Amino acid sequence: VNELAQSQLCPFVTSAEKGCIDGGGWWRKGCQYKGVLTATNRAQGTYPGLNWSGKRLSAVQMLIRPRGYIPPPKKPS
Repeated sequence: VNELAQSQLCPFVTSAEKGCIDGGGWWRKGCQYKGVLTATNRAQGTYPGLNWSGKRLSAVQMLIRPRGYIPPPKKPS
């Protein structure tokens, strides 16, 4: 299951106009608010840091491909 398929080609938006440091962000359809990840995302005080589905992440890497990118065919198992 590709959980990100519905977000393909959508703008990145945050849950608050203040940006990611105040909550979180996601790629959403039909929303014109665009944002960037500008927070340090380190756990500090009451801020838990970066998490995904309740699990604390130690690192995140965003990879961007050209619009016309075609993935290579999968190798048979």
